Amino acid sequence: MQRPEVWAAVVDLGWIDGKRKRMCVYAKSEAEAVRKRDELRHQLQLGVDLTAQPRTVEAWLTEWLQDVKAHDGTRPSTLVRYRLAVTKHPVPGLGRVKLDRLTPREVQRFLTGLRGRLAPASIIKVHAVLRIALADAERMDLVPRNVAKGGQASGPRSG
Repeated sequence: MQRPEVWAAVVDLGWIDGKRKRMCVYAKSEAEAVRKRDELRHQLQLGVDLTAQPRTVEAWLTEWLQDVKAHDGTRPSTLVRYRLAVTKHPVPGLGRVKLDRLTPREVQRFLTGLRGRLAPASIIKVHAVLRIALADAERMDLVPRNVAKGGQASGPRSG
């Protein structure tokens, strides 16, 4: 049996716990392997921890509520609203997606899916909480950028 041609590219992550760490990516073409390598290098330059275990959106939102927002001076009433907004909507809708794989398109699709079930003001609140949580993830170098920053929470206003 002949194996298809596979290209590999390696990114040096430096020394971690006394051991040299490298990350290898694979692709079917040389150009794709180089693109993947360059994307990893870019994330490394942005400060993203490439050695961290990937977490899901649900895991991040849970950690964000319990470890970040519960201890940063957020008022208890605000924390209750955040928890309600997170557990009822983003967790069921986006929870299984890997945090570092979440795209603006998925966020927009999620928000669009809420339109028939929630009032526009509620969708705006859910979007705001998701945007704040992802901004904190970006600040903590868990993601290279906040993919919820540009989404539209509701359709165009009439009038």
